[in-house]
Amino acid sequence: VRELVALGRFPHTGWSGKLGDADLKKVEEAIAACRIEYLANSRVFEISDGQRQKAMIARALAQDGPVMLLDEPTAHLDLPNKGEIMHLLHGLARDLGKAILVSTHDLQLALQMADRLMLADCVEPLETGAPEDLMLTGRVARLFDHPQFMLDARTGQYRIRREEGEPIAVEGPETALHWLTVALEKHGYLVQAEANRRIVVREAAGFSFLLGDREFSTIAALLSYLEATQ
Repeated sequence: VRELVALGRFPHTGWSGKLGDADLKKVEEAIAACRIEYLANSRVFEISDGQRQKAMIARALAQDGPVMLLDEPTAHLDLPNKGEIMHLLHGLARDLGKAILVSTHDLQLALQMADRLMLADCVEPLETGAPEDLMLTGRVARLFDHPQFMLDARTGQYRIRREEGEPIAVEGPETALHWLTVALEKHGYLVQAEANRRIVVREAAGFSFLLGDREFSTIAALLSYLEATQ
């Protein structure tokens, strides 16, 4: 891994390719900045995809340019590694004062981690701005518009477009309400403040779901009852 990171110094080594003391220092600084000291003596084929991506970022960092261009640095990584890589890049940009330009299709991570977004499609001109501003103007939603999906302007999350079904009201703790709403909408119900049927969520050594005089210990059991009584 240390040798891979050292390849980032090739623009500075001349025709001989020999690393000087200053080059070696840059290599070690890049390894430390990416927090992969524990991998420095490992063989590249022995480490995970996420660790390898950190090593590649360290190689780019060792080159010591003012701008880093990264194409899909989180592609094919699991969720924890995606978040860790983007958090690392965000920290490097802030701590080292570098401009880091990342191409990505992961909108949720970009909205959470990017200082600025650049939106490009085949119709509208390139637009750049703070992610929050582009969400408020509806520009991001227009870019990702789809007949079967929509971008929730409040949360920045994708939602499936569904036909409005039977209205049902819910009340209770916030986290439980969120997942109950997800489940109900998935099964075709329209969750709104006022409706003839109301589900009340109670929390005491776990969650319980009350519908009229019936009580259910899980969302799955509640959904089964709703489907059976339609």
